[in-house]
Amino acid sequence: MPTRGALLGIGNALLDITATVDEDFLAKHKIGLNEAVKGDADTQRQLLEDLASCADVRRSAGGSGLNVLRAAQWVLGSGDVCTFIGCIGDDENGRTLLRAGEAAGLQLACQIVDCPTSTCVVLVTGTQRSMHSLQNASGRFSFHRFLEPPTQEIFALAEVVYLSGFFLNVCTTTAEYVAKAATDAGKRFVLDLGAPRVVRGQAATIKKLLPFTDVVFGNDAEFAALGEILDLEGASPEDVGRYVAASPKTPSGTDRTVVITYGKDPVVVVTTGGDVTRFPVPPVAPEDIVDVNGAGDAFLGGFLSRASRYIDVPSPLTDSLDDDGKRCLTSHSHEGSDPERRASTFPEDGTAHRRILTFTTQALKNPMSSTKKWKQW
Repeated sequence: MPTRGALLGIGNALLDITATVDEDFLAKHKIGLNEAVKGDADTQRQLLEDLASCADVRRSAGGSGLNVLRAAQWVLGSGDVCTFIGCIGDDENGRTLLRAGEAAGLQLACQIVDCPTSTCVVLVTGTQRSMHSLQNASGRFSFHRFLEPPTQEIFALAEVVYLSGFFLNVCTTTAEYVAKAATDAGKRFVLDLGAPRVVRGQAATIKKLLPFTDVVFGNDAEFAALGEILDLEGASPEDVGRYVAASPKTPSGTDRTVVITYGKDPVVVVTTGGDVTRFPVPPVAPEDIVDVNGAGDAFLGGFLSRASRYIDVPSPLTDSLDDDGKRCLTSHSHEGSDPERRASTFPEDGTAHRRILTFTTQALKNPMSSTKKWKQW
């Protein structure tokens, strides 16, 4: 079993405010279907005023990095394994996030600042979602406070360090420090690309991080953007994945794994030797999908839970999904259309929900087929 604090995530913590709207509402506020907008305070205030009359408005813990760690902790089931570091405000929204983390068994080591907690309005239309985020406290993350002994003690416990790509818009100094420090200490460093706009906007930082990265995770659009900044003109996402997997690694001689998701299409895994494996995604009936908000975060959380679980396994990774697969989340198909189960929420009884991404274990069985390979991962 993984040890206390074995999985550390660093990212942005936001309070999600989720509501069901129609396309006319999106058009009124000039937000596209399935679009993610980094907005301003006035626009979000108007959004919230217009949502005041909606019956289906729910507040929950959010932010990609926090969602991923909550999903990983939910899959693992045992406490004290996952720790999240971010920055929140000294307000009720921030306290809501702390309570959500505690309820999930997640350790939150957040910096607290005199500033409103960041928020994200999630507008659900059918099975699609559009987002309007407002970065307040999350943008005040301090590298100097990260270097203080309490946080460094948490960092020292970690075996796997996950960095959300969205955090690159907050503090590149911390990101670069974490990547190098994790590598120097023999930890595994996992980078989630976040979004195409993050990749293009933080090209210089991503290029600095890649040599230290053991796992690069993203969807096809993000890898297409990665190809652009790496001057791989016309390369497909899979070609970009091959290039990244084979790129120089620090320390030399160690392996890198690249994971590319394609929505409902097979997940592609590329390893340092150029091997490509495709893992079919079990279909989910449209009527069983609540919405797609946080589905990618839950998928990555499932992947990281497997990574942390097998840290000390001395034998080949031959575990199946017969037991743990019941606890793996896909695209919020778990409670039909009940609005109370929207956003990144997790059912208490994992055995009742069989629609799983079997990739999370299969992908770890294939490229990490021996203890030696796993430790070089």
